[in-house]
Amino acid sequence: MLWDAGQFLNRTTLQWRDPELFAQIKSSWTTRSGTASSDLVFLPKSSPITGRTLMLNPNSTDFQGLRHGSRSPTRG
Repeated sequence: MLWDAGQFLNRTTLQWRDPELFAQIKSSWTTRSGTASSDLVFLPKSSPITGRTLMLNPNSTDFQGLRHGSRSPTRG
């Protein structure tokens, strides 16, 4: 379910404002989404960053990368 108060679908033209979002929604009609063991990784500012492990369940999808917006994390 997607609650839309007009930010996703232009109700006048019936055009999606974000075609990539609609493509993802549409793909979910026939393909299972990949999942991870968590969608949160907490890193306190008061201690050094250490490695974290997440289990991925790709459900026949491909992991393409990890990004924050358009930025990829830097090693170290």
